[in-house]
Amino acid sequence: MQLIFLVIQIILAVAIVGSVLLQKNGGDGLGNLGGGSGISGGSIVSSRTTAGFLSKATMVLMFAFMVNSLVLGNLSVRDHTQKSVVEKVHNEKNAIKKQAAPQVPVSE
Repeated sequence: MQLIFLVIQIILAVAIVGSVLLQKNGGDGLGNLGGGSGISGGSIVSSRTTAGFLSKATMVLMFAFMVNSLVLGNLSVRDHTQKSVVEKVHNEKNAIKKQAAPQVPVSE
């Protein structure tokens, strides 16, 4: 179960990086890969619509990433049983005591 959420986490991380890189910032970033500024009508989607969609998509991806992180943390805590150092040493001593000494063959 934890592996499924870990794979989803990796996919979400890659998708967030991609959506952030595609957003247009003040300079000439990767947001210009769509071609044109949208003013000339050469592009299918205007830059304002693209920026709005990408920022909303990034927010949704980040929300899903945070929720998935919380689920992964919860699963991790459930699987982990914490014992004190004293309990661990006590259990190890009992395990050593329970091991029988090897029997030496007796010749007749």
